[in-house]
Amino acid sequence: GVFLPVLGFAQQSVSGTITDADTGEPLLGVTVLVQGTNRGTVSDFDGNYLIQNLDAGDYVLEVSYTG
Repeated sequence: GVFLPVLGFAQQSVSGTITDADTGEPLLGVTVLVQGTNRGTVSDFDGNYLIQNLDAGDYVLEVSYTG
């Protein structure tokens, strides 16, 4: 998997868009988990993801994709 540091967000949510590094196309079905928690989601058709209801703090996202 790929590990992305996420630092100091106060909104108690994290979101973004996952795209292919080579083509720039959005990736559907990418699993995004907040390391050390039971929170996570899967990216939608447009590559977007949103994880809500997080306590303020620093987190590491674990991103995995089969394809």
